[in-house]
Amino acid sequence: MSGEVKGARKEAPQDRERHLQSCYVVARDKKREKAVRIIQKMMRKESNQLQWRRIRNTIHPQRGSAVASLTVKSEAGEETEYATREGVEHQASRAIADRYKKARTAQILQDERLFKDFGYTANTPAARQVLDGTYSYPVEMEFYTKLLLQEAHLLYLKMSKQEVENIISITKEFQQYWRRANENIQSSASGIHFGHLKAAGFDKFLSSIYATKLSLASTSGIPLKRWETGLTILLEKSPGNISIDKMRAICLFEADFNYLNKYIFAKQMMDKAFEADVVPSEQFAKRGSQANQGVTASVLYCDISRTQHRTAALVSADLADCYDSVAHPIVSIALQSFKVRVEMVAMMLTVIQKMSWHLRTTFGQSKTSFGGSTDDPSMGIGQGSTAAPPAFTSQSTLMMNAYKTLGHGAEINSAWTGDMMKLVALLYVDDSDLLHMFKVEMTDDEFLGRVQEATTTGEE
Repeated sequence: MSGEVKGARKEAPQDRERHLQSCYVVARDKKREKAVRIIQKMMRKESNQLQWRRIRNTIHPQRGSAVASLTVKSEAGEETEYATREGVEHQASRAIADRYKKARTAQILQDERLFKDFGYTANTPAARQVLDGTYSYPVEMEFYTKLLLQEAHLLYLKMSKQEVENIISITKEFQQYWRRANENIQSSASGIHFGHLKAAGFDKFLSSIYATKLSLASTSGIPLKRWETGLTILLEKSPGNISIDKMRAICLFEADFNYLNKYIFAKQMMDKAFEADVVPSEQFAKRGSQANQGVTASVLYCDISRTQHRTAALVSADLADCYDSVAHPIVSIALQSFKVRVEMVAMMLTVIQKMSWHLRTTFGQSKTSFGGSTDDPSMGIGQGSTAAPPAFTSQSTLMMNAYKTLGHGAEINSAWTGDMMKLVALLYVDDSDLLHMFKVEMTDDEFLGRVQEATTTGEE
């Protein structure tokens, strides 16, 4: 890099600030109010970004790097380290493949009658009967699975009658998204990355082709073949900790597939959910909310317990590998209860079930792959999928509602209005705090017994 370029990079922030300031003055003098508001918003945003970048660089711990070696613990507890390309890829592929099939132990897949009724994707008449409230539950059916399905029916009734529209009906929607998309986001095993789609967004003909193709896939429930090949990037959660059980597997899906999921689930579905006011207040991983608000809520909960002298407990329950441990029949019914059409839900889940993953480590991209098939499908919703957060929100909504139905949680009266709030947990993705507050007096043993019973129910 030449000296002139280095000097320009160093002076760029100040030049940018002076440029925006001059643009603001011109817009203000010409009384262009809309331009003034836009420039002021840009100036505030860029100032905040610079400030928080400095704070993050100071207080945040070092991020984990790409994996060059890993350790695997045997059944006897002995750790073996692998540092060659073949060893890392083989052990990582095997561990991640097992992780993606962990949800196959769910009762809805283990019970023969339920599996026959719902299959792997719950795109069956039985699933529709669950939503309509006409399904005949087996007498010996596992209690908590039945409770979740019953909550899906109640949630379905609260939503508007209009289903989420699968069709990307206008080219303008596609263009608006991709023209503003960040080209530096990684994706795609096929090589059709964000840059290709961003370029297509500036051409009306290409945009219309893409929009039509995505609409056909979502309405027919038939995915593009290349969507079934993806990349898994293995990263250290904590720098220096190379245990395979402590590593994060980030999934890179095809860019257009991820866009379709974002349009259907994160945008349209969540818009309808907020409109119907069905997203529980316990969920802090949602639009307009932040993790620090959940922390503040937990502090206030403890303060209320102390000031009112109420017997209470807060149990930190880590939903480990929550995105990778989602059983597809349950999340399918949850998404359908949020009024997403079954064709789109089944298509999204089928892609994950049959996904062939290539592993990317320090050694590069693996030539071999691992994954599922029609007869031996993978589960989970993919950490890196734009459908994952709204899908987990839909499933956790059923979980929170079921927990309330069982009578767990805390009832808190507002000091100002006297309104009663019922909270059962504080949830932010896999970090959850279960709340237990009792009005009656009891011994310590009775209290701990009830807390343990409620916590065990939450785990179920």
